[in-house]
Amino acid sequence: MPTGVYKKTEEHKIKLSKAQIGKKLSEETKKKISDALKGERSYWFAKSSPTKGKRLTEKHRKKISIALKKSKCPSKERDMKISKMYQNGATGTEIAKRMNCSMGAVYCCLKRNKTHVRHLGAAFKSDVKTEGLISLYQSGFTVTAISKMVNLTDGSISRRLNKAGIKIRTAKESFDIAYREGRRIPAKGANHPSWKGGLSFEPYSPLFNRQLKEKIRVRDNFICQLCGVPELECNRRLSIHHIDYNKQNCDTGNLTSLCVSCNAKVNKERKYWKDYFKCQERKEWDWKNKKGDGNK
Repeated sequence: MPTGVYKKTEEHKIKLSKAQIGKKLSEETKKKISDALKGERSYWFAKSSPTKGKRLTEKHRKKISIALKKSKCPSKERDMKISKMYQNGATGTEIAKRMNCSMGAVYCCLKRNKTHVRHLGAAFKSDVKTEGLISLYQSGFTVTAISKMVNLTDGSISRRLNKAGIKIRTAKESFDIAYREGRRIPAKGANHPSWKGGLSFEPYSPLFNRQLKEKIRVRDNFICQLCGVPELECNRRLSIHHIDYNKQNCDTGNLTSLCVSCNAKVNKERKYWKDYFKCQERKEWDWKNKKGDGNK
């Protein structure tokens, strides 16, 4: 007996099709084919649909019906809650986020409860009169400050002022008015968050001259010791940084070459950068820092 899959030749196929011409199936054979297609056999072997020929019991159908009704029809309590939230002034987007559902589900719920749906313009309407906004703006308050006071958006306030012919001030003009009235203090000197007591005004040591700076640049091969950018790409000379931030300590071990951006960067978190540059081996520093032994 031959083994494996037997492939029919074209000649064989033609012969089989000719043999079936004019052949009639008996009633018994037709009944057998019909029973095979209607029974459980068709459920497992049907190609068009996995449920073709599958007969579900009444109990099974009832369970499916109840499950579908629950998924499609939310509870009345939920519908009432959504309607109440909407009537209290919440928008459809806010309700959808709170109830963890889509905007469409919210509006379908409102429609079922016959709740009046506000149009987009009504949602942004306010009882605040334009005359009151103009008086606040002309008194020196900014658009942002007014928006917090009257619970309106910056855009709606700006549109109302533009319609009334009021010119919107620039940020500098608003700051100057607030500064003159004492509502804003410029972030200069001791008022600046990065103020260190005036350390930048302390004089450098006489030893910190051009010859010493050039000596440090030559030692560092004219390369920034933090980011690795060469001096030629910086379009200006490298800055010489005091590692311990003491302008009087001009020891060569306390000086390093940095580009302009890195020199500004190391002015923050001084303790961290002080320990970073003091460490002779950078790999050892990185290992310690990963362990949590580094002092930031």
